[in-house]
Amino acid sequence: MQAILGGHIRVMSDTTEFAPHIQSGKLRLLATLESKRNKAFPDVPTVKESGWDTITESPFGIGGPKNMDPAGDRVLHEAFRKTLEVLNAQETLDKFFMPTLYMNTADYTVYGERAFKAEKATIERLGLAKKT
Repeated sequence: MQAILGGHIRVMSDTTEFAPHIQSGKLRLLATLESKRNKAFPDVPTVKESGWDTITESPFGIGGPKNMDPAGDRVLHEAFRKTLEVLNAQETLDKFFMPTLYMNTADYTVYGERAFKAEKATIERLGLAKKT
């Protein structure tokens, strides 16, 4: 943060750290990385809107053993979903500029598998994969 505020670097990627500086006018937000515009910065386009096919969201989830009892899975899923409905939970996420992207178990599984494959392909394409 000190490097960008001091003019030593021109670009950085973060949210919670730089948001107050954007709101005060010390920094300018060029784009956001989510799939939709951030409600705290509705006039700022996403990178995808700017022509870059990049979406970086920070999903949170709960995992369990592959052979977990479906009844236990449903209990955990329902408890996790209900936390998003608690008013102060959403207020806290908003304070850190974290959009809520709710997914059920099946959708989150698909999302995780797709993200893993895409990130693995990027790591391999960049030559960063561990050589065995």
